This record gives sequence, structure tokens and C-alpha cells, in this order.
Amino acid sequence: MTNIPENPFKPKLGKPGNRGDRFSKRVLKKVRSLSHGMSRPSSDMSEGRSGYTGERIGRGHWAGRYSNSQYGKSAVPAGARQVIIKGRIIKLAGTSYSRAMSHLQYIEREGVGQDGKEAESYGKFGDDIDLKEFQNRSEGDRHQFRFIVSAEDGVEIEDHKSFTRDLMAKMEQDLQTKLDWVAVDHFDTDHPHTHLVLRGVDDKGKDLIIAKSYMSYGMRNMASDILTQELGPRTEMEILQQVRRQVDQDRLTDIDRDIINYSRAHMMHPDGGTYSANLVTARLKKLSKMGLAQYQGSNYWRLSPNMKDTLQMMGERGDIIKILHRNLYGAGKDNLKQKALIFGLDATSQNHITGELIKVGLSDELNDRRYIILDGTDGNHWYVDMGELEQISDLNQGMIISVKAAHKQASQVDHRIAAIAHQNGGIYSEGKHRDFDPKASAAYIQSHVRRLESLRRYGIGEREKGGIWRIPPDFTNCVEKLQKQFAQKAPMAMTINSAYALDQLVDGEGYGWLDRNLDEKEKTGLFSGGFGRKVRQALAQRRSWLLRQGLIQQKGARFLYPKDFAAKLAKREMTKIAVTIAKQTGKKYSPMGDKGDVSGTYVRKLNLKSGQYAILEKSKEFTLVPWRPVMERAKGQVISGMISRGNISWSIGQGVWF
Repeated sequence: MTNIPENPFKPKLGKPGNRGDRFSKRVLKKVRSLSHGMSRPSSDMSEGRSGYTGERIGRGHWAGRYSNSQYGKSAVPAGARQVIIKGRIIKLAGTSYSRAMSHLQYIEREGVGQDGKEAESYGKFGDDIDLKEFQNRSEGDRHQFRFIVSAEDGVEIEDHKSFTRDLMAKMEQDLQTKLDWVAVDHFDTDHPHTHLVLRGVDDKGKDLIIAKSYMSYGMRNMASDILTQELGPRTEMEILQQVRRQVDQDRLTDIDRDIINYSRAHMMHPDGGTYSANLVTARLKKLSKMGLAQYQGSNYWRLSPNMKDTLQMMGERGDIIKILHRNLYGAGKDNLKQKALIFGLDATSQNHITGELIKVGLSDELNDRRYIILDGTDGNHWYVDMGELEQISDLNQGMIISVKAAHKQASQVDHRIAAIAHQNGGIYSEGKHRDFDPKASAAYIQSHVRRLESLRRYGIGEREKGGIWRIPPDFTNCVEKLQKQFAQKAPMAMTINSAYALDQLVDGEGYGWLDRNLDEKEKTGLFSGGFGRKVRQALAQRRSWLLRQGLIQQKGARFLYPKDFAAKLAKREMTKIAVTIAKQTGKKYSPMGDKGDVSGTYVRKLNLKSGQYAILEKSKEFTLVPWRPVMERAKGQVISGMISRGNISWSIGQGVWF
């Protein structure tokens, strides 16, 4: 046996290690194991990130992260009840406050509650909440949160108010603050849903900031938990029935998304996806009938490159047609002889339509995008997407309006400004305009200045001292880019032809829409059916009234309209309304002249048959002048106008012209 030395190894000691660091890692590992697998949050600027994301800013971050670790960002566990929550932060500065408050009134409108009744607002402790009080509390808030909560199985919820209160109570726990909110349940669609408006302040009056992760998926998963506890998990049969219903739908479905995700070069094999081969094959056969898929043999299918976009468009169209028919039925106008069309989507030679307003509704309830439904003079019913057009708040049922696609190009005024600036080294002024066009009137030149004032608010052009404007070399391109942005928000331009319903225009004072068609100042195409037929009848009745009043004459089959026909009718109406205003205010009526200046404090707008007018008041008198939308910005302020050749150029106080 070999003798082994007593100390065969001579250890070499290294630098002292940090046992505390290793110990802390073991502790963190144990904590994570006890935290249901939720990993330690990394810094927003950690390795692998492209930059700061802001995900950790705000209340609810940890609740959102925990929810994400449990369910994932895009799905909830099998069997869980699905809830969709859409959220938006609304800044309340400037005009946004009044728009946000009008949103509150709109979501409580008549006909959206259960059984077609008026919707009822409610809050944490009670029903029938006074929205005016909530509005007053919100004044001064920097922002508010707006949510739409839609449960997939919403029709099975017995008490939507209790469900919403449970959801908000859990939010208070997660956000660690009391919340001030109002809610309204809507039952006017296939899926009942709840509108929630949450003040942007915590229980200490400070700005409430909610973490992005919580708004993105934390709320959704929490609502899913509450609903699953209330209704119980979905059974396998319920899940299967839901998927089977998708097979024959004319819209983009979950099966379609799966088919697209698992396809390669637009080729799909039914065995390649998440769903069963039988379900996928059945859906592919349906897509084939729609011209969106083609069988290639050996169980392979070729998909149309436009499959997703086409299905999305079909779904949107189907939803719109449902809205059209539901509203027409509610208004008693579901005449099968009249087509229901979508302006801008259905092929038609018409670039504008005129009709009677049947309905104003929300096409995007979260973003306040509106639609209108018209009974057209062409005999059709029309759905028109109006976007975020501000004028929409002025509309009432029965009004007669015209719509056309919003202007997306630079106007003649824009091109003229660019041409003058191009000749003068990028400078525009009233003097240089007169040099460019000596025949241009002062009012015409002023319209160009007003346009520049308008564009300046969007960073296009700079105003310098002495009425000098510095115009960028790409001026018209900048204008067209801005016009396209406007068109995305408000795709239609609208004209209110008459704030009065058709039957109110048949007799009485005022130069109204019927009169403008009678003396051919306007030429509206009239169909023999629908609203077109009603207009034909109303025109005949109006003509008879004018004859009885001696305002027009008839010679044989011809009707003669005097030159002052329009002015005389308008003057009679304005004189009549002026008497009423004089009694109310104790001030004298001073009619507007044909030239010169006019000024006064803008008080309010008047809807007359002759058009829309503004009341300008002075200390002892008032004047009625043609109203323009921009005047609303100057309510309560002194505005001045220069009258020239029937046009008026306005300015606020001593400042901006419009």
C-alpha cells in the first residue's frame, strides 16, 4: 500500500467573496417562488429594452404585473368569462372640458337603457346620480378616465350595477385610493355594456395616474375574475358552441386570425392551427364561398392576400347596416322600398347628399365619433360617419342638412398665398397682395389674412410685426397634410340647410330652404319616394302660401319671383324676432346695413328660417348678423365686422380676424 502524505494539497486562497450577495439572491429566488412565479421587475432602462416605456409609472403597476404573470397579456385561462375593457385618458383643458361633459349627457340619453328606456346613471353608493354635480366636482381636474366594459356573456348578468360596483371596489384596493366615478349601462346593442367615467384625482385631490399595465390588462383580467365567480366558469360545451358560431360569420373571427397566423405564403393546412381540423376546414369552405380562399388539393388551401381587410370591412358594414335598420325601425321609417346605404362606401355617383335628420349616434363611444342617419331627398336612407365634427352638437331630429366629403386639398386661397410669397422671397402681406392683384378688394385680401391666422395655430406660417407673414417653401404641402389630419377626425363637411323641420317651413315668415329651392337659388334633386316626395308636396304648399300673401305672382304655368323676394322674406322674419328680443332685453333693434362697420358683444346664436344669426349687443341696442361657427370662441367678447359687397370680415376686439 502506498503511503499518502498527511497534507497532499496546498490550497491557494483567492479574494474574499461577497457571501451576502449570494444570500440575497437565494432570498429573492424564494420570494419569487412564493409570489406565484412573478418575476422581479426589471428597470425600464434594463438590457434588452429599446428605451424608457413608462410602464411602472402610476398606481396599480404591481397589480397589473401580477395579473400579467397569472394570465398573460393577451389571454385569460380556459373557461374564464371574457370581458373587454377599452380605456382612454381625456385631458380637460380648454374646450375638451365642455366636450367631456357633453359626453356624460349623451351616454345617459333616451332609448339606450333596458327595454328602450332612458339610461340611468349610478355610482358607488346610489342610483340616479346627478351628472351635473359630478360635472361640477370635475371642474379643475387635469384629466379624466373613460372606460367601456363589455362582458362577452353580458346578457347573463342579472345586475350590471352590482358587477360594476364590485369592479370599482377592487380597483380601489389595487390603486390604494378612493375613486369618484359614474356609470351608465347600455342595452341598445347585441352586447350590453357599461360606460364608466372616472375622475382623474385621488382621495387627497392629487392627480390620479394609473399604470399602463393596469389599464392594458390588469383591469380586464380582474373583471374576468369577478364575472367568472358570479356566473361560474364556461363549460367545454359553451366554448365549443361559441367557436362553432364563428364558422358562418361574415366578419373577421378568432378562427380567421388563427388561420392567418399559421399560414405560410398564403397557404394553409387545416391541421396546422390551434383549432380542430374540422372547424378550420368548415371555416375555409365558408371563406371559399366568399371568394377569400381556394382549395388547392391535398387538403391545402390558398388564402386571399386581402382576406383580413375584407373580413374586417364586411364586419364593419354588417354592424352599420344593423344600426341603420334598428334606428329606422325605431323612427317608424323602415320602408323596404327605400335602400339603406352607407355614404362613402356604397358605389354611387353622388358626391353629396341632402336629407332630413333621423338620428345622431355614437359610432365610437370611447372617442366620441358620431354618425348620422338621413332620409335623403334621393329616396334612400343614408348612414354617414361624421367623426369628431364639432358642429354635430348643434343637430336636432328633423333638421334638413347636406353633407359631402371633407376637403383634403389646399384651397385657391392657399395657392394664392403661396404664389405671392414665392414672388416675394417667402413673404406675404396685404400690400404685396395688392401689388400681385391690384383689383382685389380689401375684404378679399382680408380673407387670406384670416386663413393665415387660422393656419398659424397649427404651426404653418409665422406672423411678424407690421402685418408681415413668413411663409414656408412647402406651404401647400403642409396645408394638405393638415387637411388630411382634419379629414381623419371629421371626414364630412356639413351644412345645416334648415334648423326647422319640413312642415314648419310651409307657411310663415322667413326666407327658408323651400324658398331657396322655389326661386332656384338651390337645386335639390328630388326623388318620387321617401323624403323627396314629402319635399315636392311641401314646395307646392309653400308656393300656394306665398301666392295668398301676394309675395309672388303666377302667369299661366309660370311663377314670378320679385328681385327682392329673398330680402323681403328675411326682413319680415328678422323684424318679428327683433320685437321679441327688444321686449326681453329692453334694448333697441338696429338693423345691419349693406356697408360700413358693425360691432357688439356676441351674446348667442339664433336659429331662424332664413338661416343662423348672431345677436350682437351694445349698451342700448342690438343687431342681428349672419352667424359663423368661429364666433362661439368669442362668446361674451366684443367682435367687429367690416361689410363689403355682401361679405363681412370679423375680428375679436382689437385682435385676430376671422
